[in-house]
Amino acid sequence: MGFQVWQKGLCVLCFSLIFICGVIGEETTIVKIEENPVAQTDENYVCATLDLWPPTKCNYGNCPWGKSSFLNLDLNNNIIRNAVKEFAPLKLRFGGTLQDRLVYQTSRDEPCDSTFYNNTNLILDFSHACLSLDRWDEINQFILETGSEAVFGLNALRGKTVEIKGIIKDGQYLGETTTAVGEWDYSNSKFLIEYSVKKGYKHIRGWTLGNELGGRTLFIGVSPEDCANDAKKLHELVKEIYQDQGTMPLIIAPGAIFDLEWYTEFIDRSPELHVATHHMYNLGSGGDDALKDVLLTASFFDEETKSMFEGLQKIVDRPGTKAVAWIGEAGGAFNSGQDGISNTFINGFWYLNMLGYSALLDTKTFCRQTLTGGNYGLLQTGTYIPNPDYYSALLWHRLMGSKVLKTEIVGTKNVYIYAHCAKKSNGITILVLNHDGESSVKISLDPSKYGSKREEYHLTPVNNNLQSRLVKLNGELLHLDPSGVIPALNPVEKDNSKQLEVAPYSFMFVHLPGPTKFSACEKPAGK
Repeated sequence: MGFQVWQKGLCVLCFSLIFICGVIGEETTIVKIEENPVAQTDENYVCATLDLWPPTKCNYGNCPWGKSSFLNLDLNNNIIRNAVKEFAPLKLRFGGTLQDRLVYQTSRDEPCDSTFYNNTNLILDFSHACLSLDRWDEINQFILETGSEAVFGLNALRGKTVEIKGIIKDGQYLGETTTAVGEWDYSNSKFLIEYSVKKGYKHIRGWTLGNELGGRTLFIGVSPEDCANDAKKLHELVKEIYQDQGTMPLIIAPGAIFDLEWYTEFIDRSPELHVATHHMYNLGSGGDDALKDVLLTASFFDEETKSMFEGLQKIVDRPGTKAVAWIGEAGGAFNSGQDGISNTFINGFWYLNMLGYSALLDTKTFCRQTLTGGNYGLLQTGTYIPNPDYYSALLWHRLMGSKVLKTEIVGTKNVYIYAHCAKKSNGITILVLNHDGESSVKISLDPSKYGSKREEYHLTPVNNNLQSRLVKLNGELLHLDPSGVIPALNPVEKDNSKQLEVAPYSFMFVHLPGPTKFSACEKPAGK
């Protein structure tokens, strides 16, 4: 396959991989795209979470959660329903830190207080709360009516004893460690699973056990051996309860911050595990004043981040391991994100890059923290108006197919490009992120290799304000109609004889419907 390199008006023909070439200022940029897929995601790769934090959850003097917990969220709100339906099916992961403080009502006659009360003398600084049977029915009705799939996080601390011990090394006190030991009391979880089967809730895609209790834990540590034993018990329960249902939900664990040694032992001890999840907050603290620079310079692509993805993938790729990797929770900046950053256009430089990079490493699903709640929701807390990342997520879902193509870019450090087979055509879709604030990216596409036409979806901030909560698509402001309907995301069709141009500090999805030279992207007739 040939590629062209434009340099000061001169076109040089070479032979290599399928290519695109671009110019940024006076620099020559060459992009190579391999023809054969290097990874494959789930078809519904984009996922979102619904957490449990109450309105009293605050960080850095900011209390951004409101009524966004799945215990009190207005599930009948038109905007929420419309936003979720656009993805049908959207994976929704129900859970978070407080799932390990949540109990499930077993009879409508028993008391069930759904409020988590702040108490720093208790585990995780909050009281227990209760999920009522009526609320569980409402959640499942919401999932059914929006065409979603549920991944529900079970309480893994029930029955365990929490121990706090001082750490002393070489005679020096280093602080405390909190661990949970003993057998998991699965009786309450068993009831919820059995109840769900009796009610015919077939849209539960998976049951996940515990939240950030293993790995590089920030809260309460559980040993890999104990966590594996608990996951084995969950597998036995689910297999028994679903034995007459035809299909069995996924067994998912541990939902932790990745640690190579801990994850290796856990997965070695968990042959029945279907999905190994890890959580990602690689932007650092939501209170960091330097977050804007971190996003624009893409310094979140550090060695630690890469080692987490690559480390987990090496573990699950070993012979005899059937588990696949998911990002079970990723919010960018921990402690609820940062208002004015996590909920604005600039956050897309992290979110879209992480969607692209995770897919390249064969991550099957990427769950964004959150659908709504905190500062990092796809939908604003309370109003549920979509933040810019919502539209980025929806475009990814519609345009990027499951087959992932490897790209290589030479000539600039300010541009990131990802490519997948297209979702609904025999062509490909390219995502270009321009981190350069001064220069546009200009890319030439050879019609003989990419077809004569393309569809552009160019996302830019309103008034060039990177911290805008509003976003434009091809120059048109995206906004809900008065009834809360999500706007149409229509492309601009261009001729491939003309260069495409990605403005400074912006993103563009480019759908090339073909015919292209990517034979691996051709779909069977009728698909």
